[in-house]
Amino acid sequence: MSDDFLKLLYTWDYRMRWAPIIRPVERGMGGRPYPYSASTFLEDYQSALAYLSRFGYDGIVIWGFLRDSHGGIQAARELCRQADNYGMRIIAGVGVNCYGGIYWEGENEYNLQNWVQRHPELAAIDQDGKPIIKQSSDGGGSMLCPSRPENLQWHLDGLSYLLEEIPIHGILYETGDYGICSCPDCKNRSGHVQPYSYADLVDILPTLMTHVYSLRKDVMQIGLSYGTIPYYLSLGLGAVEKYLPKYAWYVWGFEGGAGWQAYEQDPWRSVIREPNDEVRPVTGRDIAFLSYNCYAGFDDGLISIERIRTAYRMCREKGIRGLMMMGELAEPSNLINYLSLDFFYRNPEADIWDCLDFVLAQKNKGRNRKN
Repeated sequence: MSDDFLKLLYTWDYRMRWAPIIRPVERGMGGRPYPYSASTFLEDYQSALAYLSRFGYDGIVIWGFLRDSHGGIQAARELCRQADNYGMRIIAGVGVNCYGGIYWEGENEYNLQNWVQRHPELAAIDQDGKPIIKQSSDGGGSMLCPSRPENLQWHLDGLSYLLEEIPIHGILYETGDYGICSCPDCKNRSGHVQPYSYADLVDILPTLMTHVYSLRKDVMQIGLSYGTIPYYLSLGLGAVEKYLPKYAWYVWGFEGGAGWQAYEQDPWRSVIREPNDEVRPVTGRDIAFLSYNCYAGFDDGLISIERIRTAYRMCREKGIRGLMMMGELAEPSNLINYLSLDFFYRNPEADIWDCLDFVLAQKNKGRNRKN
């Protein structure tokens, strides 16, 4: 694992295509049912770990990490054991008041859908005064009210459960991007900007992170900001360092994939295409997020060497200490993108032709191993 610069990949379990198994393309945004076998789940991630560990990657974020349909706790333990063998981190995606909670899908008390069905009075309220409860098995569309202390305690208990049951290496926390709670208590807090609530991040994340840190200091904890740094600063909420614990990391959107390009006014607008002097590290533990290599972004076939080179150089110039891309695909174009980040990390002054030479050398090494 690199100490000075983190290289991470972000994945959804159901969109993973690393193991050589013929199957349909999954282009869904956010959570979907897992359509494969439990063995496929482990084969996909084991293949990714084996490949990426050769090129200095630090870890893989997994959404849908805990599902009954692909092995639940036992599969999660096995995957963490394999990651240890490769010197990499498994980072569990944890939904805060959304996204299934700690246990994405299954008969578990820390699955959000199970919790909200038992306690519908704790659900978030939409603008029409109706509870946000979706009748789905994974709970991906249901939301909890962030002002209710019972929900906060449920999260704390669930995180304790996660750390007790699984030798997890990291946690990435994410709040919902499909609505905010409109109950009187939530509306009284500032920072509600549809469809996100920055106030929820500020009020809840520190408590969760402090709890995890008290149990296991070695767990990497990452918060997701839902915006580029200039956008966040423009809201007057740029002083993240005032509430984010000193041991935690924070993710900022740098540039969306092809599917995002049309939204010039969106908070995910490109700070790479629009250089801005205000773009600077906010916490000192910042990670840039590039939404490349993803069927959901419709840029799954793009070779993005130059964009990755530019992003990496901007990170180094601004003092941003990590870069994360989507990592669900193992087709040739995607493998080239993963290789290019490691190449520019080790050769920051190189150009794209030097990188292509490196890619071809790796191809020839692989050919020689087969022979």
